[in-house]
Amino acid sequence: MIVGRVESGEVRKGMEVFFLPTAKKGKIAQIVKFLAPPPESAGVGDTAGLILDNGYVPGRGEMIS
Repeated sequence: MIVGRVESGEVRKGMEVFFLPTAKKGKIAQIVKFLAPPPESAGVGDTAGLILDNGYVPGRGEMIS
């Protein structure tokens, strides 16, 4: 699970994401929020966990685009 804050835009379940600087790709299988039912999306300022369909775990400092 990748945990962090959405700084701009929005992430949605099923969205393909791109990791920088490694250029890896993945698709969001599930979004998780603490003590809340799984949402379909997370927007600016939300802290959420992302589970990818391919199981990729980014390294420290990688960003999702």
